[in-house]
Amino acid sequence: MPSKDIPRHEWVKFCNWFKRQHHGWLTSIRVLEEQDSKKVVAEDLALQDIEVRIKDSKEDELKIILGRKPDRGVVHKIKEPSYVWLEKTTEGAHSGLQIKDSRGTTTQLRFRTSVLPEQVDGIVMKDRQEGES
Repeated sequence: MPSKDIPRHEWVKFCNWFKRQHHGWLTSIRVLEEQDSKKVVAEDLALQDIEVRIKDSKEDELKIILGRKPDRGVVHKIKEPSYVWLEKTTEGAHSGLQIKDSRGTTTQLRFRTSVLPEQVDGIVMKDRQEGES
């Protein structure tokens, strides 16, 4: 699976763009420890937000918020992120993100379905409009 490294100085801009592009997409989060253990944090919840706080590398934080309702949502915080990668399918569709922290733990954000944004254009807006009525 091809990936693109996002430089640290672009994290805020990139994450703002990424969350607008994929808001509402069904998303799962898994955490991979260096010892090959895998923990499922969330499964098939709507992507709501990705927040980035950059101060210095020891105080940096990336927060992923999933779920349409706060009482059923998940807030996953990654302290001291050191790398952010955008993952793509061979066709170029975004399949998710990988974020590695300073301890070597990798958080994987994956979409249920990876499609090119132009293939879903209008579908997300239609779902939002129906949900507002």
